[in-house]
This record gives sequence, structure tokens and C-alpha cells, in this order.
Amino acid sequence: AKLSKGTKVPQIKNNLVDIDKKGWFYVEYEKEKYGWISSSFSKKIIDSSIEVNKQTKLTNKVPEKDKAHKVDQIKPDKPSKVFTTNKPTLGTKGKEILHVKEFKNLKAKSSKEITTLQLTIKSLRTKLNEVKLDKVGAIEARNFARGKLQIAKTESINKVKHLESITASLRSELAQIKLEKEKSIKTNNTLRDKIKRTIFDNDKSFDALTTTFASLRSELAQIKSDKTTSIEKIKNENTKINNEKLARAKEFENLKEKSSKAIRSLQTTTETLRAELNQIKSNKANLIENVNKANDKANEEKLAFIKEFENLKEKS
Repeated sequence: AKLSKGTKVPQIKNNLVDIDKKGWFYVEYEKEKYGWISSSFSKKIIDSSIEVNKQTKLTNKVPEKDKAHKVDQIKPDKPSKVFTTNKPTLGTKGKEILHVKEFKNLKAKSSKEITTLQLTIKSLRTKLNEVKLDKVGAIEARNFARGKLQIAKTESINKVKHLESITASLRSELAQIKLEKEKSIKTNNTLRDKIKRTIFDNDKSFDALTTTFASLRSELAQIKSDKTTSIEKIKNENTKINNEKLARAKEFENLKEKSSKAIRSLQTTTETLRAELNQIKSNKANLIENVNKANDKANEEKLAFIKEFENLKEKS
């Protein structure tokens, strides 16, 4: 194209040589063609007889928001004459609009990433709380089992003490019965001695002796009857005591067997709870390791994002 000398046109370059960034903007001056355009106008028009040489390629990085498009370097397809354009000039306002749009895109992207990280951390915290609750439940169950075992042990000890007390009482009663029996025997011996003395003292008084003898015989019969009754009573008491001892021994054996079963059951429960607790500890360790890895990854992504954002700020 040809322009008359003195016509104002935008200055366009595709490299950074001799370009002061102040007043220059990187824009798409034609479809899929990018270059630096000055906010000022040049009055110098290249004569149509002078060919435009191919310029050096751009070395600067394209802004982040234009990464989806391949940036073409500004170079003519073939040597041509004067380069002109009718594109409007961009000012400071256009530059600010580009920066605002770029900042909004970066802000939206970072908000999504932060939201994703927050959801991940929240999920991991929920799982950690569940593991803690399961652990507390296992500890409470173990403590409950221990308390139950202690109660059963205490009850067994109390029953044994009670049986020992009853046995001691029965022994005391038996000793008392033996003492009474000895007293009865001593009384009989005393009466016999008395009869002998009476016979020797009353040889001449046969009638009196007969009467006395009859009286003594009656007393002796009564004593024998009392003795027989006492012996029967003692036998009955001994039988009753033996029966009670057998019943208590049987009850004690049953209680001992029940206690053994309860202890074995509690031991099995304790082993099961211990195995579950070890599994929970293992799962907790794995979960903590996964949480740490997720946190490290989140921190790395955050640092990468901050570094990328700082680079973009510097380029802007």
C-alpha cells in the first residue's frame, strides 16, 4: 500500500529492540497476528520503493490468557512496500482491561483449587474423627470388660469368704455340741459314783437303798433318754451340716465353673478388642500418612501457584 508523506499511522513492531514498554501494548493487530503497538502516531512514512526486511522473532513470553492461541511472529510473507493498518490505537485503559481480565481468570482458578483442597482436608478430618471415635469406643469396651471381670472376681471372693464364715460357724457349733456331750458323760460318771457310795452307806437300809436305786435308775433312764435324744439331735445336725456343706460345695463348684467360663469369655473378648485396636492403629497411621502426603501436595501446588502468579505479576 502507498500513503502520502506525513500521514499518521500506528507504530508496529514484533520485537523488543528499541521499544520502551511505557506507551507500548502487546495486542492482536490482525487475526491471529500479535505485535507491539505504540499509543503515539508516527509522522514518518516509509517510501513505497523501500522494501521491509524480515524482522527478528519475538523472544518475550505471551501473556497467560493467550496461551490457548499460538502466537504468530510479525513477519511479512514476502518483501513488500510500505506497511499500513487501519486498526484503532489502544491506550492505558486497554492495558488495564487486559490485566483485570487476566487477574480474574487467575483468581477464579485459584479459588477452585483452594475450594478443592478445603474439601479434601475436610474429608480427611472427618475420617480422622471417625477413627478417633472408633478408638474411644474400643477403649470404653475394653474398660467395660475389665470392670465386669473385676466385679465377677469380687463377687467370687465375697462368696468364698461367706462360705468360710459359715464353715467356721458350723465348726463352732460342733465344738459346743462336743463340749455338752463331755459334760453329760461327766454327769453320768458322777451319778455312778453317787450310787456306789449310796450302796456302801446303806447296806442295812435295803428298802431305802431299793428306793434310792429305783430313783437313781429312773434318773439314769432319763439321762439315757436325754442322751439318746441329744445324740439323735447331734446326728441330725451333723447330717444337716453335711448336706449344707455338700450343697455349698456344689454351689461353689458351679460358681467356680461359671467364673472360669466368664474369664475365658472375657479373655477372648479382650484379645479380639486388642486385635481391633491394633488394626485401628494401623489404619490411623496409614490415614495420617495419606493426610500428610495430601497436605504436602497441596502445599506444593499452592507454592507453584503463588510462584506462577508472581511471575505473571512481574510480566504484567
